[in-house]
This record gives sequence, structure tokens and C-alpha cells, in this order.
Amino acid sequence: MINRRQMIGTIGTATGTLVCWPHAMADTYPSRPIRFINPYQAGSNGDVAPRFVLDKATQALGQPFVIENRVGASGLLAMRMLAQAKNDGYTVGLGTTATLITAPLTSTNPGFADADIDPITPICDVPFALSVTNSLPVKSVQELIAYARANPGKLSYASDGNGTTTHLATEMLLQAAGVAAVHIPYKGGAGSYTSDFVSGRIQFAIGGIGVPLGLHRSGQLRIIGVTSKKRVPVLPDIGTVAEQGFADFEATSLFGIFGPRGMPAEAITRLGTELRRAVESKEVSDKLLANGFTPVTATPDEFRKQFDLDRVKWATVARKANVEKVAN
Repeated sequence: MINRRQMIGTIGTATGTLVCWPHAMADTYPSRPIRFINPYQAGSNGDVAPRFVLDKATQALGQPFVIENRVGASGLLAMRMLAQAKNDGYTVGLGTTATLITAPLTSTNPGFADADIDPITPICDVPFALSVTNSLPVKSVQELIAYARANPGKLSYASDGNGTTTHLATEMLLQAAGVAAVHIPYKGGAGSYTSDFVSGRIQFAIGGIGVPLGLHRSGQLRIIGVTSKKRVPVLPDIGTVAEQGFADFEATSLFGIFGPRGMPAEAITRLGTELRRAVESKEVSDKLLANGFTPVTATPDEFRKQFDLDRVKWATVARKANVEKVAN
């Protein structure tokens, strides 16, 4: 397994007896279903990965997670709901690099502060694939960069939208290489630009592995690199961007479970323990790997530190790319 990294109250009675809520909660939590807010649409990568983990953790917790897919405002809608939820341990949600870092970075009004949401545990890292259209005469990252240098202004790339993680991941590569390309933002994920990509209207893209993987295997486009530190099991023959001349390059989206600020420590501990056990189980780990996710576990403090480091990295990329803030 990869390791990337209280509510203490008393109530006085008429006789002066004190009841310690943490111990009472520890004995009974969870005593009812737990609401789970997900910023991604049902069936998407952002929906599938946490379901693997939640389904397994439910067996140990003895209570189900009731999933609410709240899509909108680049994930900020769901994060606002999570930040404003009652912090009694019965509402948690999925937070990602996209919804908690890049979307707030590029929004004029995110609607919540970093301190409004507490980390519980990461569950996986999501690597991206760098793909090119078949008509582009390149077969490696180095050849793509060389082509960009030799043909300034002629390459265009797709992303999931302005200021999204896929947009900034591409800008990170272009900045590292010292070249430029025309950004064509789409809405709706990789599926929204598949036809333009396959037809050659756009030449390359960095995005989730799921959609391009099928097209790569069917010969409709080529994946020439992955953006994680290590190669991914579903594409063992495809080198990382770092392997192909860009040392230390890494652009992934970290997925994790969060709760509203001030959740009882006992709830965080119980949830974190069972969620980590779920991720580390062979059953769930194998499912995650088979779908292009890299299983990750960490303590809440380690998780927070990793997010803080990632926030600095992505903010630097956004600033250099002059990404405009938008209202959402």
C-alpha cells in the first residue's frame, strides 16, 4: 500500500453527574446512515472510486453511506454543502485536488475557506494520460515538445475547462518544456471532446485515463505518457512524463474523504480507520488499480500536509499561466 503521505464536552445534571460524550459516541458511532456528498456525476471516475471504498467500509461500520451526487460549479457546489453541513459525524464527502485546490484557485468566490473542511483520509491518486491524435506525427513526450517548438502556434490541446486540473496539468508540462499551445476548453470531461480529438481537430490532451484508454486500445488515438511518478498497471508499456525527459514531473488528482470543520475526533478516527482498512484490502486495492487509480492512505495530518504542498504547486502553475478567475 502506498502511504503518500474533539469534541470533548460535558453536561451537568441536577446531581452534578458528568456525562462524557466522546466515550458515549465511541461506543455507538455510527448509529445511523452517513450522508456522503459527491461532487461528481454518477458513473464517473469521481463516483466509481469512492464507491469501491465506501461499500467495503460499510461492512465494518455497520451503517451504509447514502450518496448524494451534487454536481455544479466545478465541484464547488458540493464543497460548499459539505462545509455548511452539521459537524456531528453524519455528513462527509469526497474532496479532490480539483474541487478543493484548482477550482477555488480559479474562482472569484469559492464559498468556503480551506479551514472549513477537515481531512479524514485520502483514498487514491488519479494519474492522467497524455494522448495525441493519430494524425500528429509524434510517439513520445519528447517528440511532442519538439513538434511544438518547430511549429509554434499550430498545436491545440483540450481540457475539461478553464482552470481545471487537466488544464493546469497541461500548462505545467508546457511551462516545464518552454513551449506554448492553444488551449481549447470543453465542458463535460473527456467524453465531450472525444470526436474532435479522434478527428484531429485538436492535437493532444492530458486527462483521466478512462476515456483515452479505450480509444488507445482500439487504435483511435495514442497515449504517449502518464503524469504520475510511476507507471500505471493498466498501461505498463507507457512511460511517465518524468521518464521521458521531465524529471520530477507529477500531475495527479488526489481523492480523499473530508468532513465539515469540528467533527468529533472519535468520528474522524473511526471513519478514518475503517476507510483506510478498506483501501488497503486486496479486494478494493485491486479494483482501484484495475480502473487506473493508485491506492493511497495517510493520517489526517499527513493528508493535510500533502494538500498544502499541492496547493502551492498548483497555485504557481495557475499564476504563470495567467488563468483568469471566474464566478461560479
